[in-house]
Amino acid sequence: MTKFGIFIRKFRLDRGVLLRDMAKDLGISPAYLSGMETSHKDIPQSLADHIISVYNLSTEQTKELKHSIMLSKQKICITTGQIAWKNEIVSMLKEKLDNLSEEQKFKIIEVLKE
Repeated sequence: MTKFGIFIRKFRLDRGVLLRDMAKDLGISPAYLSGMETSHKDIPQSLADHIISVYNLSTEQTKELKHSIMLSKQKICITTGQIAWKNEIVSMLKEKLDNLSEEQKFKIIEVLKE
């Protein structure tokens, strides 16, 4: 299950909302919502704003929801604007990401958090 799936399932359970009812509230099918929870479907950008609006999320819940969606994306598009050093970084990351050790991944994350 994705971070989004964990967040949204906990949110539903805490509020006593069934998956089919949340899907209806959001104007999507239960199968599609379930697919997003389990990472079988990508999460549309507009979904966060819709959930925030429909369920009147707090500032903290909004931040957690958006973060969970970011961590659950199956595909990320990066626009480099034809700037050579950006292209090089993105290309190298794409090429090497699957072969990085846990320590290397942690170091990259720490550098980017600075």
